[in-house]
Amino acid sequence: MATVFPDQLAVIHLAAVPSFFDNSNTTPTTTFADADVRYLSFGSYGPSPLSAAQNENVAGPDLKTLPDGSATFVAIPSLLPPALKQQVAQHAAALGYNVMPLATQGVLLNPFLIYRNKVPASGFPGDINNVACFHGSKFDQAPAVYAASTANMEQYAPVGIECSPSAFLLGGCGQ
Repeated sequence: MATVFPDQLAVIHLAAVPSFFDNSNTTPTTTFADADVRYLSFGSYGPSPLSAAQNENVAGPDLKTLPDGSATFVAIPSLLPPALKQQVAQHAAALGYNVMPLATQGVLLNPFLIYRNKVPASGFPGDINNVACFHGSKFDQAPAVYAASTANMEQYAPVGIECSPSAFLLGGCGQ
């Protein structure tokens, strides 16, 4: 999970995407195929509820990967003017990125993003469970061991940056 600014684009890259069980066309005789994880998703949450119709989650077979097997996600702030949102979404889609809305800011809560890889195979190096759960009260003071990083998730760790829409569209931020 990562908290992000409500007025910036959040651009997150996964250098390697875990293999996952595609359950989109299962039948009563479908058997589980070995995969790194059974479920994979990236989503935006916050005090404002988003719905499935708004594509707040990119999950499983809906996830677009780049030719090198990586995936990039762009979360677009809901407070942007509609024309700018569309321009950012079109640019991100042209780059092959996954696009989703960013939840709005609340009184006490900024929007946040969640990366999930559930039910990992034994020994999978990108297992989200390799990231220790911080129990302190100030997340900004958590040691690096509590962050999803290459140190504890290898090439499967998400890496992100926040960009203004103009920096993304004109300056190459997040690309």
